[in-house]
Amino acid sequence: DAAEHEWAGSARVRDVIATTGFPFEDAVIHTSVSIGVSRIDATFDKGYRDADKALYLAKRSGQNQVKTVDDLR
Repeated sequence: DAAEHEWAGSARVRDVIATTGFPFEDAVIHTSVSIGVSRIDATFDKGYRDADKALYLAKRSGQNQVKTVDDLR
């Protein structure tokens, strides 16, 4: 299923970022990411707006979250 594939790819990106330390001066910085995923079926603008809504849902759900447009329903 395409939506599951999109989520899985985004989850891999999230996991790499969460497990990678970024050297900065004398420290290593660890970070997290929240990701909103959408499809561009009709228009780019609608896909962009849906991804933005999914991103804000991910942010409200906590750190290191991936949410898709399907989670908005």
